Amino acid sequence: MPGWCSLDASEELTASDVLVLQAIREDGPATRRDLNSEVPIADRTVGRCLERLREHGFVERRPNPRDARGYLYEPR
Repeated sequence: MPGWCSLDASEELTASDVLVLQAIREDGPATRRDLNSEVPIADRTVGRCLERLREHGFVERRPNPRDARGYLYEPR
């Protein structure tokens, strides 16, 4: 789907990035904790994936209305 990210030919998504993105796109907004329980990868890796996905425009982060200390990640 052209135009929905800022990924260029020199950058690639990892398999872990794709798993995290798929979970967010299928289930809607999710916290990092939700994703840690849902996606079968290490917690630290989920955090790195979320940052990479944000940098490339696949997901956006917004404050979690239920927990002021956390964020919700949603597809763009």
